[in-house]
Amino acid sequence: MAFLIFLFVVIAFVLWLLSRHSMGRRHRPRSGGLPEQRTLFNLQVGDVVQHDSRDWIVENTLVFDQGNFQWQEYYLRDGDEGVWLVVVDDDRIELSWMHEVPPGDVPVLPPLQNELVYKGIRYRLVENGFANYRKTSLGSQQEGPCRFYDYVAPVDRVLSVEIYSATGSRADDGELELCVGVRITPESLTLLPGDGRNVYR
Repeated sequence: MAFLIFLFVVIAFVLWLLSRHSMGRRHRPRSGGLPEQRTLFNLQVGDVVQHDSRDWIVENTLVFDQGNFQWQEYYLRDGDEGVWLVVVDDDRIELSWMHEVPPGDVPVLPPLQNELVYKGIRYRLVENGFANYRKTSLGSQQEGPCRFYDYVAPVDRVLSVEIYSATGSRADDGELELCVGVRITPESLTLLPGDGRNVYR
């Protein structure tokens, strides 16, 4: 009887060790104690954003400053697919889940119009202006001015155009990025701290 109890304790201990070693690297907390709780405003490179039963890894973060107003954009990857998570806190939190599309798919040569059409859907301009951005990737940072145009369409559709100045000026002379997507709710996301490393580099 004593031998059976001893055998049961040994098996339980081995199973416990195996469960600890089987934790995925992508979900392992940073060293140095308990992981910092993640929110929509402090995600870092290597963190995990779960959405629609998929794990998306934060590859870079952008923080935009426009006077006293600030918002965040996170580039997320799952394998070969990438998306942008845009977080705006303007009286209430607004989240956009966006995919980059070739600028040639939409006539977006500056100056932009009050309406743009993409795949038969008409988007209406709701805001535009200038902001300064800070981009953080693994081991690198960059910053500068950005011109932005935000459009909306029915059923929570959104479209954005961002022009990152190549000369440091506020003119529309830089790299143009066009994204389309939809509004989502904070409840649709689960945020997990990563290990501070970029999975895809």
